[in-house]
Amino acid sequence: MLNKISYTFFAIFLLFAQNSFAINMKKSYRISQEKIDSLFRPAEKEPDIFTVYSKSKHKVSYLKYNLIFVKEGLRNLGRYKWIKKYKAYTNTKNGRALFFKKGKKYLISVIQIKKHTLFNQDLKSLNKEKLSKNNLKKIFKIFTKTDIQPEKLVFYNNLIKNLKNKKFLYLKDREYLLLIDKNLQKSYIFQYHINTLSFEYIGGDKISTGNPSLNTRNSRFIDTPVGVINRKRYRRGDWRADKTNFSEYGERGNRVFYLGKYIVPIEYNSKIRRLVHLAIHSTNPIDKRLLGYKASKGCIRISDNFNKILRKTALIDGKNGKYVIIADSKLTISENIKRMREFFTYKKRKIKNKKYAMK
Repeated sequence: MLNKISYTFFAIFLLFAQNSFAINMKKSYRISQEKIDSLFRPAEKEPDIFTVYSKSKHKVSYLKYNLIFVKEGLRNLGRYKWIKKYKAYTNTKNGRALFFKKGKKYLISVIQIKKHTLFNQDLKSLNKEKLSKNNLKKIFKIFTKTDIQPEKLVFYNNLIKNLKNKKFLYLKDREYLLLIDKNLQKSYIFQYHINTLSFEYIGGDKISTGNPSLNTRNSRFIDTPVGVINRKRYRRGDWRADKTNFSEYGERGNRVFYLGKYIVPIEYNSKIRRLVHLAIHSTNPIDKRLLGYKASKGCIRISDNFNKILRKTALIDGKNGKYVIIADSKLTISENIKRMREFFTYKKRKIKNKKYAMK
């Protein structure tokens, strides 16, 4: 009798512990579908993006496009093309037919690689050894209209000057540097002039940084940390995208600019820390529409054109520039510098609980 009572109490205790663990997991890792939908709203406004709500399992019918890109929730499904013989969209990699699952939301994007002739011609004329800032400004004007507000320009100049005075940066004359603003979700290129001790704005583009609010039980999203990274140390970690990872890193031949390995909190001052490999890279056709919004897992996502500029001009490869500054204009300059100091300690910390580590 006693054994039965003790087993009953033990079962109740296990049930309570399981429920409390599930509640904690919900707070840390679960997210409502509404937040995911709101994040993809900018993408759905595009004319070549289709939203499909599947009520039952069925084969995808012909959508008048030969090549499509499908995304289910936050997971990439790959590239598909219509095969008349089989009357189905088949995967270009493994040849499998495309089926929609019941009760799922799908975003379908037509892959259209638009080539700007002026952009490509001017980019070919640039030389890594003799980089012209006027040509670089002209190239930025062709494909993007990213401007800086006067008060933000003053903020960035003061921030960079403070970082230089505090010896976070060691700049040479006419050296370029890349500044990422997490608050505005934009990237800016500046050039340092030693004679006037000033930083000249060259051009910029929209980017995406980490969004920890998108965490689920199977996903590992972190907030991109504020910091200063010397790319010259991590240059050998770079690699190029090929056909197999088109869906994650954009067009074939795109560079993935490695920024190093760190143990960082998923949010500032959070007790949960993860081992991450930070990088700057292009992304898939649907996530391109999310540039300008926080949508990545922690890396810095950029457009294909911006990727071409960085790899052609060697602005962060150690030749014409090497520094990547990740800042937050929502914070004060002193708070930014404080967090940048903490960023240098992320390499030394160890994770006590291995289940929070991300490979």
